[in-house]
Amino acid sequence: MIKEAELDPKADGQIPILAQDYLDGDSICKGEPVYVAALVKRGTTDVDMDENVHIMYGHPIDGLVAHVDLTNRKLLKLVDTDHTHIPMESGDYLDPKVTGTMHNCMKPQHIKQPGGLTLHDISSSDRGRKRKILNRASVSAEMVGCDCLGSIHYLDATVVDDFYEPFVIKNATFMYEEDFGTLWKHTDVLASPPTGTMRRQHRFVVSFFVTVGNYRYGFYWYFYLDGRDELDCGHGYQMDCGHDYQMDD
Repeated sequence: MIKEAELDPKADGQIPILAQDYLDGDSICKGEPVYVAALVKRGTTDVDMDENVHIMYGHPIDGLVAHVDLTNRKLLKLVDTDHTHIPMESGDYLDPKVTGTMHNCMKPQHIKQPGGLTLHDISSSDRGRKRKILNRASVSAEMVGCDCLGSIHYLDATVVDDFYEPFVIKNATFMYEEDFGTLWKHTDVLASPPTGTMRRQHRFVVSFFVTVGNYRYGFYWYFYLDGRDELDCGHGYQMDCGHDYQMDD
């Protein structure tokens, strides 16, 4: 049964926690000797170590819970479970000593094509270590046709006719690199001033079209910076150039 009731905000409600409440709780705890003593027991005398937001997330103070009266600015209760270990490894994900050498260029992926559009030995380089993604990926050979235009790289394809005679199709396969939005983004709102970091997502595209009777099929291989790969293929009656081709999945 649903009943209507009039609520009194002073007695029945609780306002959302404010950003200032976090700051007040922090300063109240740091001014309490019992809280500082609990930090000393955990091996630190630097009560301001969490002022660096990157260090703060990397050094959680486990086993210590403070109940604070924000209105009267006092510590009501301190729960200490005697778990005294604080990780001291750096948590600064912007420190080159932690992240290692950052990529300063987009290296091309090498595609070996012994016959038709068959992809072999697809891998990514992870800090000098080769991470294998695919051994072999292919689509059954069909008549390849492409009249795409644009600032992309075209490759010829050598195929055979019905009598097993080889012939060359010019610009049968095309490849290019494109921006694909945001790969990773994080904003530290507690830093002073707040700092934001973002990495763009790029993907390497290898594509071709095949014609079967009155139908045209488009195939797009996508290789991403995070190691993912996708195959997008479909068919349609009309073909535009390049990536604007409209297909039915």
